[in-house]
Amino acid sequence: MAVEFGVLVNNLKCEEVDLTEGRGTSYYGCAHHAGDPGCKVNIERPFQFHTGRSDCTEHDAEFPYKATKEEKHPSAQDAGRKTIEYFQTEFPDLTGRDIVALMGAHTMGQPHIDISQIPYQWTSKGGRMFNNDYYRNIVGEDRWFFKAEPHNQCEKIGNAFGEKPKAQWLAHTRMTSVNGGPVFWIHRNHVCPACQLEEALEGMPLALMDWEKDCCHNKPEGTFCRPDRESADMEDDDLNTGCERMRFISGADEIAINAEMGLYKQFEVDDDGVIYGCRGLEIFNTTMRGTKARTVWSVPPGEYGPYEPECEKQTIQHPAGSGEPLYTIFEEFASNQQNFVRDFIIALEKMSANGYPEGLTLAPDHWTDVSCPLPADRDTP
Repeated sequence: MAVEFGVLVNNLKCEEVDLTEGRGTSYYGCAHHAGDPGCKVNIERPFQFHTGRSDCTEHDAEFPYKATKEEKHPSAQDAGRKTIEYFQTEFPDLTGRDIVALMGAHTMGQPHIDISQIPYQWTSKGGRMFNNDYYRNIVGEDRWFFKAEPHNQCEKIGNAFGEKPKAQWLAHTRMTSVNGGPVFWIHRNHVCPACQLEEALEGMPLALMDWEKDCCHNKPEGTFCRPDRESADMEDDDLNTGCERMRFISGADEIAINAEMGLYKQFEVDDDGVIYGCRGLEIFNTTMRGTKARTVWSVPPGEYGPYEPECEKQTIQHPAGSGEPLYTIFEEFASNQQNFVRDFIIALEKMSANGYPEGLTLAPDHWTDVSCPLPADRDTP
């Protein structure tokens, strides 16, 4: 049902139907690709839902609602190699393509910091929509910046020349666990201040600072803020300062966990949760093992950062010899939403039938000729 609802919300957002007022937070969000030909999601065939699983047959004597069978979960802190080993052991029928497709469920929802110690969300202002935004994010596509406030706006913020901004991923830890972790990845964009929202932000926690307002007002004609370079085709030689800079979406930051980023980027994590294997990750080996630091960001040795680690792409193939390195599947799904949706359905059905080689009972079709009408605006008489 979550996927069905996510498709509904995504497709309405693609049509730029205003869902922000009167219908609650379930319809909250912004479509990064509204107006693009491939924005809408098309489910080619119904999910084949099966019944008949009976995995948890033994229960606690005192609390009969509790099963005694031990659950086996993958670690969010493991890198790509160990994540694949987990699926190979617990879900032997799943291929690398299936595993990458299942990760696309993270296009919806968010982690809970009180459970995982990982904050924020996978797709900023996109957690109610089912689409391939997750993959576009992971592979580092240029991406519009949506400021968290005001919550009901979808103003696309770009660079000084009005272009869709460059993006990058940083490795980061807030040192909340005893071993200095957990490490996660956080996304940022090379953008101007939210100049077009200056008035709307007044009095809010994320209101523009005086220096940001100066960037917005003292600028060359035809630009969105004062550029830090002479032309759009030049590179910014300082990504961390200036009017154009790499910015986090404060209050709605986009994140990824090691277990998924490790399927696209090649790095390793040791038994203590310390990430290593790329230039820019060396600092974690020294700082995470100490007790003084409060946060750690990826930064090359001898430089001032933070900066994106220089990691190679993940070339693991599963099964070995399949001819599909994992990173290529991420990039395929980022460029072809229909392929992701098709393979997600296949992978979810295979996962649901795991451990039942003799098969399960096919449930009635709950998809065909079923529609979900848009709820009425609660503020309309």
